[in-house]
Amino acid sequence: MTTLPVTPSTALVKMTNIRWRIMFLVFVILTLNYLDRVNISIAAPLIQKEFGFSPVQLGVIFSAFTWGNVLGQLPGGALSSVFGAKRMYVIAIVCWSALLAATSLATSVTTFVIFRVVFGFFEGMCWPVASTVGATWFPKSERSRAMSLQANGMVVGLAIAPPFVTYFMMQYGWRGAFLVSAGLSLIWLIFWIYTMNDRPDKHPNINNAELKHIADGQVISAEDAANEQPLSFMEAIKVVIKKPSLYAACLSNGALVWTLYTYTSWLPLYLQHERGFTITKTGFIAMLPFLFSMITIPCGGIVSDWLYKRTGNLKLAKNLPIMSGLFAGGVMMIPAALAEDPMTGVFLLSIGYSLIMFILGPQWAIPPDVGGKKAAGYACALVQIISHIPGIIAPIFMGYIVQATGHYTAGVVTAGVVAMLGALLFPILYRGEKDHYSEPQKVCNIKL
Repeated sequence: MTTLPVTPSTALVKMTNIRWRIMFLVFVILTLNYLDRVNISIAAPLIQKEFGFSPVQLGVIFSAFTWGNVLGQLPGGALSSVFGAKRMYVIAIVCWSALLAATSLATSVTTFVIFRVVFGFFEGMCWPVASTVGATWFPKSERSRAMSLQANGMVVGLAIAPPFVTYFMMQYGWRGAFLVSAGLSLIWLIFWIYTMNDRPDKHPNINNAELKHIADGQVISAEDAANEQPLSFMEAIKVVIKKPSLYAACLSNGALVWTLYTYTSWLPLYLQHERGFTITKTGFIAMLPFLFSMITIPCGGIVSDWLYKRTGNLKLAKNLPIMSGLFAGGVMMIPAALAEDPMTGVFLLSIGYSLIMFILGPQWAIPPDVGGKKAAGYACALVQIISHIPGIIAPIFMGYIVQATGHYTAGVVTAGVVAMLGALLFPILYRGEKDHYSEPQKVCNIKL
């Protein structure tokens, strides 16, 4: 049996909630993580005006973050196991704040790209370190809720970034907005260092009741522990690459990622240049797609769970929400791009984006099904890496479209077509191999 040490207590004491305080801090830093990563797209009109960058050059700068972000995730998970989540967050945040601040010194495409790649590398560590916190501080019965809380930081960060960055950009210029964003993450570190401990039993403010709650929820038998030992890298790869559902997950998430990085990179410029909004109005209007997604993302998981419980058909529970979300969202992009009225176009664009985000919950339940107990992590990693190739291509592609045509219409329509193709091809590959509902601890975190 594997347990955390618990000091016996003879009195009933109300359980402390240190674990939820820690996870709230993880939620906050993920909010800041996404605010920091998209501030360059909000500042892009001023950066482009100052340096005279072409749309293609801007696309390369936007894409550079994704290069580093993908590369940083595996080291983040490995190093957090060695040094602990507390220390790794300190290292990652100090480094990414320094790189974000240093970006204000960039004067060329090359320097912007270098800063963004390294910045993305350290931000990429954020998700796997958060997973370490969830595994250490929460019993299995609470992990899904805990990881859902931290995952919501993604949407909140994307929603508050436009007005936040726009305000400070109008007050202090785009460099000042970058410095303020970097400073917020460093302020967060004060609370993190004070609150976090890598071992619950060593935390000075936790009581025996909470320790027992965590420990009891992490107990596994020796037989289960042996069964859950992961395979070696090559053994796991041989297991997962033979399964078509792995490529179905790469396909659907890749279609989502194309839209995600198109929006997070180009939306402010699109709203100003194509739709004619001022910088100030853009700061608020750019919130809409992400505000709508706060509703659709949890709904996707609820619908998928309901379908499975009602029908017992895992393929239906994945096919229906993923196909409908991608296809409906993709279709919505076409009238959004062609609408003459600016607000109508923005409204339709926001609906289309949020419908595509609807697939996140059922989408990220597929890799653990493919890998099973012994290869779930490798399946998640492969889907994450392969499906982010579109995230590298999409910003550059939009840059070429804008430079060649002077408009964003074809780029927005292309995002819709990619989503619709993903919807049509997904059921061809998806097999519904393994029932993950019998293994609730084996869900894959959403890593974007």
